[in-house]
Amino acid sequence: MNNLGAHLDLIAANYHLSDSMQDKHIEEISQVFAVSRIAQDIKPSDSILELGYGDGITTQILSEQFENYSVIEGSKILFDIASKLFPRVNFIHSFFEVYEPSQPYNKVLALHVFEHVDNPIELLLKLRSWVSDNGELIVIVPNSQSFHRRLALEAGLIGSLDELSSRDKMVGHLRVYNLSTLTDHLQSAGFEIIESTGLFFKPFANSQLLHLDKNIISAMNSVAVNFPAEFGANLLIRARKC
Repeated sequence: MNNLGAHLDLIAANYHLSDSMQDKHIEEISQVFAVSRIAQDIKPSDSILELGYGDGITTQILSEQFENYSVIEGSKILFDIASKLFPRVNFIHSFFEVYEPSQPYNKVLALHVFEHVDNPIELLLKLRSWVSDNGELIVIVPNSQSFHRRLALEAGLIGSLDELSSRDKMVGHLRVYNLSTLTDHLQSAGFEIIESTGLFFKPFANSQLLHLDKNIISAMNSVAVNFPAEFGANLLIRARKC
């Protein structure tokens, strides 16, 4: 686990806390849209657990709207920073693999988590006990069948839809998902799919969008609801225990 902590701290330093990533604004706009979508399905009385602090955008937006908010973070660097920035939030410094909550949560948010972990089904089986009987697990993952990956494959820029880019590897991605695989993983762990949605319809990779006006990037997010989920850059699934 010491190696895992060092690995998480390295990703935090090189990505989450770095100013060198030129496409951070693109990801931030997408996160804001995703969080606004998630908030629609949360009740004021819900207890919420967010897996991983990341850039803090989800924590900042949702903890202002909902009082019973907790975040579990394995990086000591991010834990120390986040707990000072958001004193009202219950921060838990622990790895997902060893954490045992005292009681289940109404909403468990696994946003951009499963592309990072060694054994996603094993973690899903563990998360099942973290979700209350009437609660939900909300998952977001990158989508291997997104429009921009399909276009890149057709143009010969990538060798397969699930090929990991240098950016994927830099931020610690071990895989990208498609809707079928994500559904299979959730069902194998005892979850029932309530809803599947595509997020962020983008025609090209982030590196090719850098000079676009932020309003255009926002429009790519808002227009995603008009396309099949499989075309989104990311997949959002709401699931409950069977």
